[in-house]
Amino acid sequence: MDDSLVVSSRGRSGGLWLMWNHEVQISMHSSNFHLIITTITIRATNQRFGLVFIYGYPYHRQTNIIWEQIAKFVYDNDNLPVLCIGDMNDLLYDDDKKYSSN
Repeated sequence: MDDSLVVSSRGRSGGLWLMWNHEVQISMHSSNFHLIITTITIRATNQRFGLVFIYGYPYHRQTNIIWEQIAKFVYDNDNLPVLCIGDMNDLLYDDDKKYSSN
């Protein structure tokens, strides 16, 4: 790998590590403990796409912060394909998470 970006973990929680080689150009849009948002350009073809890396909040009611940041990036780059990778830790509805006493 030619370069990298590390978002450090907090104890045993989180941490993101993005590594790349000379075949791509990375444009960093934002990064924080839960998110890295980049634009990737493949040098050989000049093809561009958005790449989003996620380490989601463990509490699904806070994940809207992540999705708002991603939505803004997608809206600002409306003709750019975007790929999201990671651990979303997200539920659409409270009922999606079932607790069992067994």
